[in-house]
Parts: sequence; C-alpha cells; structure tokens
Amino acid sequence: MKKMFGAVLAAVVAMQAVSAAGRFAVGAKGLFQLNVGTVLSDFADGVYYSEKVLPGGGGGIFARANVFKGLGIQLEALFTGNNGVKGKYESSGGNAVETVSYVALDIPLLAVYDFNVGPVVLTPFLGPNFSIPLGDAKSKSKASGKSVDSDMPIAIRCIPGIAFGLAAGFPVGPGAVVAEMRYLHDFTPLSIGENGVHVDIATRGALSISAGWQFMF
Repeated sequence: MKKMFGAVLAAVVAMQAVSAAGRFAVGAKGLFQLNVGTVLSDFADGVYYSEKVLPGGGGGIFARANVFKGLGIQLEALFTGNNGVKGKYESSGGNAVETVSYVALDIPLLAVYDFNVGPVVLTPFLGPNFSIPLGDAKSKSKASGKSVDSDMPIAIRCIPGIAFGLAAGFPVGPGAVVAEMRYLHDFTPLSIGENGVHVDIATRGALSISAGWQFMF
C-alpha cells in the first residue's frame, strides 16, 4: 500500500513539473459500468451455474499534463459502485440468486495521446490501475421468496490491474466535453474473509462508458 501511494505521489509531482511545458487539464466525469469479462474463481465457479452481468456506475476527477505535444500523463480518482458478480445456485428450496458487490476507489495512471479528426480530439490511453475496495462486500441472497442481506469483510486492500480505451473531446470555450469508452481488468481476484481465512470470489473485468467536462490551461 505504501509503495502504491508513493507511486501516485511521484506521478503527481511529475505532472506538476511538466505542466509548465505543455497543456494542463483537470476535469470530472460520471460513468456507467457493466462487469463484462469478470472471471469467477474456482470456488465461485463451483457454486454458481448461471451468471449475469452486474451493472454499476460512479464518477470522479482527473488531472492531465502533456510531456510532449499530444503525449501526456493522466491521473484519476474514480469511485465505482456495484462491482462484483450475480449468480444462480441450487438450494434446498430450489433455485436461489445471490449478488456479491462492493465499492472501490480506482486510481488509474494513464499514458494518453491526442490526435485531431476534424474538430474532435481523439485520445487513446493505456496504463496501470490500482483499485482499493472500500468497506465490506455486500451479499444479497434470495431463495423461496425470502431475502437475506449480509456484510462480508474484504481480505485484500489493493487490487492491481490495467485500464485502456478511447476518449473523444469536443472543444467548448475554455474546456471540452469528453466522452469515453474504457475496459478495466484486475490482475488479482476479490478475496473475502478475515483472520487468515479467505475465499477468492472473482477477478473483475469491467466495461464503462463515461461523460464529463475538462478545463484546459
């Protein structure tokens, strides 16, 4: 965790250092997310026999500085809700449905590159993502018409991954309206448990669409 925050701090310092030599931008955005590509662990795969895509969403802020013309570094802080899985399983009373979800703070550090297509600025991006689960995971089960909600402690504090996608900017006055499509894939599964006993649930894969506004300096 200390190494991760050290890397983020170094990135912020680097961005401040290069902002004087090129464009600096800050902005905010909201996003809609589908957990497409989430891979169940061996444990969960043995429990669920049918899975559904879990929709979620969130938003956050970002800051970007150019290193060279068109090429820059972008640091983000995004809160995302309803990450997780939803599946059916067999119970004594018949079929049951369970949703395991959690909230995360995602911190991507992205390499970005701008190129113009008419009045539109297209920006492909790629970089590591550090995801910090916040609070407990929420379990909601429904079987035989009865619902049971419970909290489950998360055993992992930082989940590394990768994020990539394409953004489109539409200049308006001193800023721009920005739309984006992104795919995020974690490298480590969500782990539930405490006191040294834990179970891996699933490795997140998420496709998101976002829209926001940025100011450029």
